[in-house]
Amino acid sequence: MKSLRNRILILAAAGLMAIGFGASASQAQAIYKGSFTLDHDVRWQNATMPAGDYTFAVQSSTRNSPVLVTGPAGTIFQMPLLTADTKTGDQSKLILEWRGDSLCVREMDLAQIGLNIRYTVPKATENDKLLAKAATGSQEILIAMTTK
Repeated sequence: MKSLRNRILILAAAGLMAIGFGASASQAQAIYKGSFTLDHDVRWQNATMPAGDYTFAVQSSTRNSPVLVTGPAGTIFQMPLLTADTKTGDQSKLILEWRGDSLCVREMDLAQIGLNIRYTVPKATENDKLLAKAATGSQEILIAMTTK
């Protein structure tokens, strides 16, 4: 009788673990997806992204969730420096900033879902500051969003 009860408990525990693993796997799917096109090569943290069409997936709106970006050179994970809630708006965009002769991704403003993701950019040099005064220091690239 005791061994039958132990077997039932083991089967119940195994079933609960299977349900738990299934739930965590379903959470790994992207809840937000989108696409954008880069007209120039862009530096995104430690990666250089060539010009071309890109898609991305955001796994969740939690603070440390990476953004999976896929483009002409393959797929990379971009870890946010800071994630914040933002005013919900009509158009999502990628905000780029000039550093020397390179464009760098400063933030991904996902206005359609009220999420703003900031990324690290190189520190501005004195030359960068002079260039920023002479011309626009940033550019915006529109993002097409889809939600699951």
